Amino acid sequence: MKQLAKGILYGLAFFLPGFYLLSHGSLPDVLPYVAQLADLPVVTRLTDKYRTEINLTAADFVNGLQRFLQQEPSDKTVSDFKNTSSWTWQRAEIEAVLNQKLGKRQQHRRRQFLDYIQQYAPLALAEMSQHRIPASVTLAQGILETSAGNSYIARAARNHFGIKCYRTKDFNRDGRIDRTDFYPHSLAYDCLQIADDNTWDHFQVYQTVAQSYRHHSLLLAQERRYNWMVGQYSGRIGKDCTVEGSWFGSATVPYYAAWCIGLKKSGYATSKTYAQKLTYLIETYELWRFDYQLILSM
Repeated sequence: MKQLAKGILYGLAFFLPGFYLLSHGSLPDVLPYVAQLADLPVVTRLTDKYRTEINLTAADFVNGLQRFLQQEPSDKTVSDFKNTSSWTWQRAEIEAVLNQKLGKRQQHRRRQFLDYIQQYAPLALAEMSQHRIPASVTLAQGILETSAGNSYIARAARNHFGIKCYRTKDFNRDGRIDRTDFYPHSLAYDCLQIADDNTWDHFQVYQTVAQSYRHHSLLLAQERRYNWMVGQYSGRIGKDCTVEGSWFGSATVPYYAAWCIGLKKSGYATSKTYAQKLTYLIETYELWRFDYQLILSM
């Protein structure tokens, strides 16, 4: 009898997920989604830890958020955020949790992600203080767009956000697409051809990574395509936001997930799982702690 009961339980364990996948979409559509997320050293689950942490400093957080929203752009620089001992984000604690949750799977890559966070968090915090783009979102994009600083575009062009060059007015007028059909932003100094959506795509080349981070902030804060998120979500740091339930199976998600969904909906990237990848990076590596650090320092 016990063996029969076990057989039924095992059967349900395999049948129910398969039935769900087949009833909600074809298997070929689902498999790439699963594979893309499995490629990242992340935990694919949303938690409410970002909310429970606020309870420890409720009054200070509320007051800090009000000052953050009311103030003029801060004059703080990268050096103001380099004191890692004052960070609410503690690498050793995060790493210990990941070692327990993920074991040895992609341990080397996890360390690369942690190295990237530690190196570029001051830049992300400085940009947040100036342009109200959450440092958590900026860092997650930097990790994903550059494979934690190891991609060719990051090494050759110091471009950490996949920002492309602009097309000239004479683009493709002679029937050929080459370097003369593109020009860089004022923060960049050249364009580099790297096959992406098209073989002839050209990307911004910067003198420093800081210029790449600044261009990313300007893009999200000033371009109409993206800047609606600043108005809609900047005041929601630490809170839930309402979105379509199709993204994470719930109509309410953490503020940073709403930002990630907004980036995907605004066309920042073509990957179908872009919003999920960014959100799970923020969740797994607790990047929201950097947003809280800035708010509490106000």
